[in-house]
Amino acid sequence: MPAQTWLRLTHRWLRPARTLGEAYAARDDNFLLLRLLAALMVMWSHSYVLSGSGGNDWIARLHLGPKVTAGSLAVDLFFLTSGLLVTGSYVERPAFWRFVRSRLLRIIPALVVCVGLCALVLGPLASELPVAAYFRSWRTFRYIGINLSFRPGLQWGLPGVFGRNPYPGVVNGSLWSLPGEVAMYVAVAVLGVTRVLSRRWLGTAVILGLVLLGWFAPVAVPFVPGPWLLRPCGFFAVGALCFLNRTAIPLRTDALLLLWLTAVFSLGRPWLGLIFPLVCVYTWFWFAYQPHLPAIPRGWDLSYGVYLWGFPTQQLMAQWQGGATTAGTNAIPAILLAFAAAAASWRFVEKPCLRFKRVRAEFPSGRSP
Repeated sequence: MPAQTWLRLTHRWLRPARTLGEAYAARDDNFLLLRLLAALMVMWSHSYVLSGSGGNDWIARLHLGPKVTAGSLAVDLFFLTSGLLVTGSYVERPAFWRFVRSRLLRIIPALVVCVGLCALVLGPLASELPVAAYFRSWRTFRYIGINLSFRPGLQWGLPGVFGRNPYPGVVNGSLWSLPGEVAMYVAVAVLGVTRVLSRRWLGTAVILGLVLLGWFAPVAVPFVPGPWLLRPCGFFAVGALCFLNRTAIPLRTDALLLLWLTAVFSLGRPWLGLIFPLVCVYTWFWFAYQPHLPAIPRGWDLSYGVYLWGFPTQQLMAQWQGGATTAGTNAIPAILLAFAAAAASWRFVEKPCLRFKRVRAEFPSGRSP
């Protein structure tokens, strides 16, 4: 292919280099697609355990850090995105009750429906217990209350449900991250009300101080509900830092390539744990704003629904298939089921709630986190 054709295709695919602040202000991003891919990464990572096939996903096989898998990395990137967009939401519109309303509407309705349907519909259908015995159990209704409380001690199982699966007794393991997400919303609200976020230098100093505190004294860091949430909450904090300093962060292709070369050189070396998160953050925001990726219609944000329904559909598929299978055999049909559930959740639950409260007016690009 002639060089001129390559240049023309590259120019069509890539936007001119700009800062994160300029890209954010343009309200034109790829977050819908990237978050959907992250939700699929979570499902694919879970399929190795839920199918009983053993082994690890390709990210885990790179040994990038303790317990770093495709799923854990995807959750980190969800939190990173929320850190940028949620902080931006408060800074651009510093109204406490509007912020609280928007956050609750984004996360609560779909979660209520998912937890309720799992307990009241999926549970009795999948349980080994008779329906009457299932509904007599206190654990059936406790599942709803505990898992909507956003407390760290969630209830994973329902009476007689998925007890014979390769990963027994867990209905929706993906809920583990939601207490951390809500805790970060509280942190943004507190820093916003106290006007810490209204001054870039002060917000940067406070958030950076919290990150360092989480690194050196994890038990003392505020807002984080438990040690298992330190890493994703740290990514949320980095996303907030990136928003506050967005005008000083260039999105350059040559910088991206240099970071990846550094990461490849660092494989197997002790400092990879410091380099890799930086590479992930820069790569995520570069892909969010620089290339012209295939667009998902703004009216269909399915990532949260896929994340919520992925685990239950994979467990349901494991029960139907019986015994150990392969990761692909579990993941592929479960992804189709999760997409159907997510589409119904968006169409009949999430979108009506967001429209009712005019959240789209708060996020003109349709990129509400």
